[in-house]
Amino acid sequence: MLGVTAGSTADVAAITAGADKQILYRASSSSLVFYLPKACLATNSTTQTVNTGVTAIFTFDSEQYDNDTMHDNATNNSRVTFTTAGTYRVTGYALYASNASGYRYTDIRLNGTTVLLIDTRPAVNTDQSGASLVFDWTFSASDYIEMRGFQNSGS
Repeated sequence: MLGVTAGSTADVAAITAGADKQILYRASSSSLVFYLPKACLATNSTTQTVNTGVTAIFTFDSEQYDNDTMHDNATNNSRVTFTTAGTYRVTGYALYASNASGYRYTDIRLNGTTVLLIDTRPAVNTDQSGASLVFDWTFSASDYIEMRGFQNSGS
């Protein structure tokens, strides 16, 4: 799962206030404004193999929502591309199979090169191990992010 939610620095009414505004109620001189942040939530409908010792870029073939054309389920489906510049909350989650040895490494990269956040943890013998990444970052229009995984104890 990889999700992003925008927060516009111009709108200080709420941390997640975005550029799109929809007026829900208007009476003479007052109005109630509902902020719709730019956001998408991309997921994968199947298990993706991360081979031992090889970094894999996670792909996402499904969307829960995407209100700013940030993700495509077929073309470059490993990417979330920011069409609107702004500050976004980025969340990523990966779940790895159990194993008695090794470690799991998950990161989110900007524009294919710059690592923005890393989660590294040992494998868990009796249960799956999950990586959770959450951070805020200011992106320019056309920047993109991808999430990668690595493990060294079996697929």
